[in-house]
Amino acid sequence: MSRNHVLGGLAAAGLALLAVDAHAQTGFYVGGGIGFSDQQVTLDAVSDLTQIALDEGQEFAWKAFAGFNLDVPFINLGVEGGYVDLGSPQAVVPGASEASLDTDGFDAFAVAAVDVGPLSIFGKVGLIAWDLDVTATPPAANVGESGTNFAGGLGAQFRLGKLQIRGEYEYFDISEVDDSFLLSTSLLWNF
Repeated sequence: MSRNHVLGGLAAAGLALLAVDAHAQTGFYVGGGIGFSDQQVTLDAVSDLTQIALDEGQEFAWKAFAGFNLDVPFINLGVEGGYVDLGSPQAVVPGASEASLDTDGFDAFAVAAVDVGPLSIFGKVGLIAWDLDVTATPPAANVGESGTNFAGGLGAQFRLGKLQIRGEYEYFDISEVDDSFLLSTSLLWNF
């Protein structure tokens, strides 16, 4: 078999993959992803500490989600909800040997997407019901905060039949956190 035949066969297979699912599907989907979160936090009045500043860079984060997509002409509309764990940054702070932050929450989004062949570009807006726990030792100091705030995101996803690969940026406006965002890669399965 010649080199041209092999290249022609690979090109045909690639085009066939692109044509497998040129439109989004109406229905339910589930997914999960991993990535990195960045949280910059300054909390006051933790026991005897006057201030804790945690800005130690990126932390491993993960999420699980489910949603429903409605494919209408020119745009896809949907709803999505899930759980996100933004990691546990740690830092040495004045008056304590170590402080750590645990942030997680449940989110809900309205999602709008535009298809360009098997690629979708999307944006989403919604809310996150978050829970934040700070632990500093010594002295033993634990602070817990929770609330509900704005969340939003932008991303793209590529379809291969019922499987989708997604890359996205999400921003969480958590009251006690100066900046909180998540960069992630996810796999989705459409039913």
